[in-house]
This record gives sequence, structure tokens and C-alpha cells, in this order.
Amino acid sequence: MAADYVKLAENGVTAEHLANIFLKDYAELKGRELIFPINPFQMLTDMGVTFVLRPFKKYEGIYIPAAGA
Repeated sequence: MAADYVKLAENGVTAEHLANIFLKDYAELKGRELIFPINPFQMLTDMGVTFVLRPFKKYEGIYIPAAGA
């Protein structure tokens, strides 16, 4: 990816602006325009992020980083 997202965030770029920068970089990586609605699971797969969907009764969503991450 082209942008240094950590550095941008440290310099006060808003989350919305960071998301827009990421979407632009992602589209360039894929070599095509974005198709809306965006499938976040496809984005994770395209970026090489491993994820598992599991049912959690008390949560709408949860992120548990991999060991050592």
C-alpha cells in the first residue's frame, strides 16, 4: 500500500480521511474501480488477513488478534 497510515494518523488525519486514502490505495492495488457496497471480508482476503467467523452470543462483533500480533 502506498500510504503510511500510522504516520498519517499520528499527524492528526481523521479516521474518515484515512479510510478514503485506504480505499483509493486498495482500488489501485486491485487495478480497478471500487464496487459498492464494499465487501470487507473480500478486502481482508485480498490483503492476506486471516480471519475466522465465529458466533458470539453477547457481541455484535469482536476482534481478537492472532497470538504474537
